[in-house]
Parts: sequence; C-alpha cells; structure tokens
Amino acid sequence: MPLSHPPGTIVVPSGTLARYGAFSRALTHVSIPEGSQVCWVEGINVAANLNRGFAQASGEWIWILADDHVFAPDTLLRLLEHDLPMVAPVCTLRSPPHWPIVYRSESDDGSFEVWPPEELPMSGVHPVAACAMAGMVIQREALKALTPPYFEIGQIKSDELGEDLYFFHKAAQVGVMPYLDCDTRIGHITPMALWPTKRPDGGWGVWADPMCQIPTTAAV
Repeated sequence: MPLSHPPGTIVVPSGTLARYGAFSRALTHVSIPEGSQVCWVEGINVAANLNRGFAQASGEWIWILADDHVFAPDTLLRLLEHDLPMVAPVCTLRSPPHWPIVYRSESDDGSFEVWPPEELPMSGVHPVAACAMAGMVIQREALKALTPPYFEIGQIKSDELGEDLYFFHKAAQVGVMPYLDCDTRIGHITPMALWPTKRPDGGWGVWADPMCQIPTTAAV
C-alpha cells in the first residue's frame, strides 16, 4: 500500500513508557507516512491526556492509540485510504463477553444504543453513532468544526461517563459522524492467568486463561 498520504500525528495518551511490549513492537513496525510524529502524553486523566495530545499534534490527521493495543503494520494506511472525517477499526471489549465496541444510535437523553454483535456487518465501512476510539483516525479538517476541549468526563449520562462517548456526542452536534471499517481490526491486550500444568508426556507446562477463572480446587 503506498505511503502517498500527508503526514499526521499518532497520539498515545498512556504515559512515557508502554505497559506492554507488544504495543511497542507494533508501533515500531507500523507503516507511517513520511514526516509524521508520535506524541506520547503522560498522566492519569485520559481525557486531559487526549486534549493535550490533540493540542500538540501537527499534520493532516491524528491516529489515537493506547499502549494496551496491538495492530498490523498496514493498519494506519488502510484507514487513511478511506479519506473519511473519522474512521476506526473493529475493537473488542477487554472483559467478557469480548463483543465489538460499537454503538448504533444516540438517544435524545444522551444514551447510546449498543449495536448487537450478531447484527454488526461482517465487512465494509459503515456509519456508526460511536465506537472504540482505539486506532481511530481523525482528519484535521473534521476537528475544525469542534471546539476544545474535545474530551471531558461526566458530561452526559451518569452511567456513560467516558471521554470517548462525550467526544462522539459533541461531534454529532456539528454533523461529524464516525465510521467503522469492518475489514480492519485492532487487538486489545488483556492480562491472563498463567496456570502451571502437568503435561501428559511429563514435565511442567502452562495453560493461559484469559478469563482468569477461579478453579474449585488448587490440586494439580
């Protein structure tokens, strides 16, 4: 895929050091248009980190990443090819049942309707009310319609305090809608319980349980 896109900024609102080595490896190998920069923002307030990152960003687009994600080298270029105001890859919840994080509509009271996974399209690019901001590309031109701060916590329904939903709510007010690329995905890293296991052929092995279930006995 060609690197003929204008430069932009990758905003990582997770601190100065990545929690997961897989994220650092993915970032090292990702294809990025020439002249682009990576902006790391440190702090415990994600909304404040995003606002600071957006203020420091340069270029024609912003790609939002967090250090608990992993992605293929062509992820950014696939999203830039769509030339949409906002477009994101499919991302799932870290916790069970690990459904894709996608919302179909927003009600007048500020609540968002989850797009049932069994009804979510399997391919193509589709408009959505909101989705995971992991890996989302936002064009600089789209941000001109919004006024900072772009992200705040606790601005809509009390049970939906996320800075991401507030951003989508604010963008919808000025007619800037996000899209979901159902042919592109981003991985969500989650800790796992590693259980010592006795192999049938002798010796010890390990069983990785991403659900971190509690067994009924400690016997091995």
